[in-house]
Amino acid sequence: MDISYLKKQIRDYIRDNSLKYCEIPYKIYKIKEKIIELQKMFILNTHQVIIQNEFNGLYINIVSNNCQMLQYIQDQTPEICLAALKHYVCAISWIKEPNQEMFLFMVGSTGLSLEYVPEKNRTLEICLVAIQNDGSAFQFVNTQFKTPEVYLAAVRKDGFNLKYIRDEHQTIEICLAAIRNNGKSFQFVNTQCKTPEVCLAAVQKNGMNLRYVDRQTPEICLAAIQNSGLAFQYVNTQCRTPEVCLAAVQEDGMNLCYIQDDHQTIEICLTAIRNNGKSFQFVNTQCKTPEVCLAAVQKDWKNIWYVENPTQELCMIAVQGSWKILPSIKHQTPELCLLAVNINGESLKFIREQTQEICLAAVQNNPIAIQYVFDRYKSVELCLAAVINNGDMLEYIPEKYQTQEICTTAVQNSPNATRFVAS
Repeated sequence: MDISYLKKQIRDYIRDNSLKYCEIPYKIYKIKEKIIELQKMFILNTHQVIIQNEFNGLYINIVSNNCQMLQYIQDQTPEICLAALKHYVCAISWIKEPNQEMFLFMVGSTGLSLEYVPEKNRTLEICLVAIQNDGSAFQFVNTQFKTPEVYLAAVRKDGFNLKYIRDEHQTIEICLAAIRNNGKSFQFVNTQCKTPEVCLAAVQKNGMNLRYVDRQTPEICLAAIQNSGLAFQYVNTQCRTPEVCLAAVQEDGMNLCYIQDDHQTIEICLTAIRNNGKSFQFVNTQCKTPEVCLAAVQKDWKNIWYVENPTQELCMIAVQGSWKILPSIKHQTPELCLLAVNINGESLKFIREQTQEICLAAVQNNPIAIQYVFDRYKSVELCLAAVINNGDMLEYIPEKYQTQEICTTAVQNSPNATRFVAS
């Protein structure tokens, strides 16, 4: 059999078998047979010698298309093995005699593959390369290689590696490096390393780290709040100074709920309200001055519910925010009611004391308001105003007010209004 023919068959198998796993067993068998036959001819037919480099080229081509073929190659070389590893690092398990270069390549491609490097083959260089590729590989580093240098490299790559470093091996430098990489790593810092410098760096990176600070200072608390307003809930009582409380509500007005009544001031309450109107519900009674109440209702009309005796001015502001607040207002003045119906005539249904002027304004604004007008205020003028804008409102006009003009106007605006014309 001609060698070139065998080579062509091998190449044909490689092309046909490209990642078609359902055909792998049969194709592998055929390729193995041809390779063995080719090897025999290499020994017996010296006049058709194929040099070893050409064999390597064929094998490299095979494993490049399907790295699983590596397990069936008898004469493995570093070049063939590296070609397989480039496509699948776990191909290391099919290499008969892996060397350090192969392990280095493997962890350099996928750091977490350090787990599959036998402990006897793990060197400081291999461990460092694995960590540089993926910080999580640190968990598989041998104990003898866990030096300050390796610790530092590990936390610089992934701050969460600090959780794998025992308390006695932690240093200020290692902890700071971990925090700079990932602020959440502060939770793994031991008590001895929680110096003011480390704590300050931690809360500047992530304000919520304040919960892990045992010895708080106003400076640390302020830095935490400036990073995250939510951190204020972890400020201890001693550090809740006026300055800290003010900074807290500047970041998030709802922090007012964590400030005790005796620590609240007009300035703090106003600042909280300007940041978030909903914080007004946490203002103590003493701080609910006209100025604070005005700022609160201007920020959010719903705050009128938290004002015990709202003034006419506050009620007007609330109604401008939403006319639906009318039922909650005890003292409905004519001016307030007129404002409400001019915003939406439908608000007439919430007005306890109607007047002719208020009813007319309501109907002109929204014809549907005619159905809420008290009978004593219904007039020809009012009914005409209603049907001019919406003929179907004839339904709510009593028969005694259905004049020729009103009925004609209603039908002209809405032909269906004929069904509401009194017989």
